Amino acid sequence: MKIKLPYQNYTSAILSGGTNSRFNGRIKSLVPFHNKPILEHQTQVLKSLFSKIMLITNYPDQFSDYRDLLIYTDIIPGKGPLSGIHTALKKSNHDLVFIVAGDMPFININIIARQIIAAGKKYDVIIPQVNNKIEPLHGIYHKKVIDKLENFLQSGKRSSVKEFLKTINVFYWETDNETPFININTPEELKRYEKSENHKNRR
Repeated sequence: MKIKLPYQNYTSAILSGGTNSRFNGRIKSLVPFHNKPILEHQTQVLKSLFSKIMLITNYPDQFSDYRDLLIYTDIIPGKGPLSGIHTALKKSNHDLVFIVAGDMPFININIIARQIIAAGKKYDVIIPQVNNKIEPLHGIYHKKVIDKLENFLQSGKRSSVKEFLKTINVFYWETDNETPFININTPEELKRYEKSENHKNRR
C-alpha cells in the first residue's frame, strides 16, 4: 500500500548544479559527510515529507546511482541557482515547490514543516530569515512566478536570486535556528562541521 506523505501537493527539488570552485571542482552534494553523501542526508529528510524529489544538476551522469530521483538539467543554463529554480518550477506537476541547495546537510523535518505551515496563498515565495539574513535556497516557490522569472533570466540583468526576490511578493519567515541553513562551501568547513557535536545534535 502506498504511504501517504504529509505534503502530497508539494514537490521538492535539490539544486546541485554549481561549479563548486571552492571545493576543488567536486560536486558538493556527493561529498561524504558523516560517512554518506550530503545528498543522502537530504533525501532521507525529504522522502519523509514529499512524494516527489527532483535533482537539478548540470552533471546528470554523476548521479547514476540515484535513479529514484527525478533528474533534470537547466532549461536556461548559465544563470546559477536561478536557472535551477526555474527548471524545478517548470518540471514540477505541483504548484508549490520546496527548493533547497545541495550543500545543506542539516536540513530538518520540523523546520521544513514549520515553513510550510507559514506559507500563505497570497505569497509567491516563502523564505526563511535568520538574524536578518535571508535563506533563498531553502524556499517554497509557487509556479505562478515562472513568467516573471523567465523574463528576469532573459533580461540581461545579473542573475541574483536576491535581486529577483525584490520583483515578487515574498513572505520572510523568521526563525532563530541557524543550523538547518548551514551550507558547506570548502573542505575546511566540511571537517569543522563533522567535528561539531553541537550542530549534529541540533538537527
